[in-house]
Amino acid sequence: MENLVQKFRQQLGRKQYDELDETWLELIEGDQSMTVLLALADLVEQWGPPGKAFLLLSLLNDHLHDENRFSEQMTVLRRLARMAPADASLARDIASCLRRLHPNVEILDRILQKVGI
Repeated sequence: MENLVQKFRQQLGRKQYDELDETWLELIEGDQSMTVLLALADLVEQWGPPGKAFLLLSLLNDHLHDENRFSEQMTVLRRLARMAPADASLARDIASCLRRLHPNVEILDRILQKVGI
């Protein structure tokens, strides 16, 4: 797995941005730790082209949703919301994730409505 992390960093350093997507997917499918994935996304946000980190985190978000890893998904959604605060689809994803994380909170929908989600 360390080889994939190193490969990803090299691709970023060499500005091989198209190759990053495939390596990112391999990292996700290889169950790389969230700490490492988020650190790599931070590097892409800092050094990569505009929007690339958002795309990579969106792929991670979809994977975590499919795997029912909602706590980790919420972490990714927070980062995505920071990058694109006006994205309505992110608001829906956040609301959906919160409902799954807290299914027994009866007033959750009212709270979400109150905060505009």
